[in-house]
Amino acid sequence: MFYWNKTNFDGLKQIAIEYKEDEDLKLFAEYCHYRDTGIRKIAFQKIEEFINYCESCSLEKQQNISLFLLEIIYRNQEIHTLISDPLKKYLVKIMQFRASSQGESLAYQWLGYLCNNIDMYEKGLKLDPANQICRKALLNSDFNELDWQTHHLSESLFIGTLDDALSTLKRACILLLELSDPNDKKLFEEKYLYYKEIISAWIQYKKSNMTVSFCDWCKENELKFKPYQTLYYEK
Repeated sequence: MFYWNKTNFDGLKQIAIEYKEDEDLKLFAEYCHYRDTGIRKIAFQKIEEFINYCESCSLEKQQNISLFLLEIIYRNQEIHTLISDPLKKYLVKIMQFRASSQGESLAYQWLGYLCNNIDMYEKGLKLDPANQICRKALLNSDFNELDWQTHHLSESLFIGTLDDALSTLKRACILLLELSDPNDKKLFEEKYLYYKEIISAWIQYKKSNMTVSFCDWCKENELKFKPYQTLYYEK
């Protein structure tokens, strides 16, 4: 039988096994173990003990542990309970210190990830144009924006301004140029072409007499775009 949270618990179990003998991460491994087994109270005690252990180390070692841990968390995003709120706050504090003291791309990258902050990703990419995590995060942000602007086109409604959409599309095109992974590049290029085509279709539709809906106009012109289901809720 499929259990919706199976991936999360299987992941916690694997992390617990992998790092249980690690001098610096064994308390974090214990957190994962108790979170996997459902003993939340002890799990949160272990994460507090882990943070206390980290804070007892030198600042350099704290940064090294944090960077290593962030790589684990980033590579295992399907394990949604891997990072608790106290741990997140601690990691943010360490990355803020690193950003202010070293001003490096990596620190801003992780602040962007931890805080879901586009400004941090932009700073990270500005400091290091080769930073692929920052580049992909900014591309995802741009395509999410374009998706939001176009998701009511089935009702012949475009959200926001066309100028904003064209500007976002242009920015995404520039970001695409230096994506290094061919699989990522293919995926993002497909998204770029999709939004370029649907926005171009909207521009042509607006120039027409608009006697039919956008959906019907697309059918008449043999254009196919993904269907949207718009839900409205009554208060």
